[in-house]
Amino acid sequence: MPFGKKIVGRSVEDHKREQEVLKQVKELRDQGHSYWKIAKILNTLKVRTKTGRGQWHARSVMAIVGD
Repeated sequence: MPFGKKIVGRSVEDHKREQEVLKQVKELRDQGHSYWKIAKILNTLKVRTKTGRGQWHARSVMAIVGD
């Protein structure tokens, strides 16, 4: 399941918390921050990953932004 989406019953819906994270990530990227810096910010703010385990990495930020 892509970041920002969730399964409810038999349909796919927006995941509100993850949509907010996506918005923040895109804003930071538009401001010129690197993927590495965004990952560091998310980890510092203790933003949960999709699985709720582990930490953010530059590659995971790149994957959800879609650049």
